[in-house]
Amino acid sequence: MDDLDPIAGYSCKREMLNAVYTQEGLSIKTISNRIGVSTAAVERWMRLLGIPRRGRGGDNTKAEIGWRLHRIDPRVVHGLSIRDLARLVSASESYVWKFRKAVMQVWNSRLSVQ
Repeated sequence: MDDLDPIAGYSCKREMLNAVYTQEGLSIKTISNRIGVSTAAVERWMRLLGIPRRGRGGDNTKAEIGWRLHRIDPRVVHGLSIRDLARLVSASESYVWKFRKAVMQVWNSRLSVQ
């Protein structure tokens, strides 16, 4: 791959991708729109230049949100409204409602065993 030509004000594609994808955190789609090429072209450049791609979802994957909810004191989880709790962990209200429902089922099953 020829990486010697300047692009979008940067000296080469590697420098441009490191600046906008790695450091600024822009998405591949945003980068492609900004420089006027397809997303497939940007993905190909990244693959050929060995620039690792981020996982889909970033900090808002269900696993990450679940981890944040599990780390909160249960009194806070059940004391706040669903809307306030969703804002606290940056999640959807439906996800928080399902989480609280599942936690209550686990607690009730533990109480019924004793």
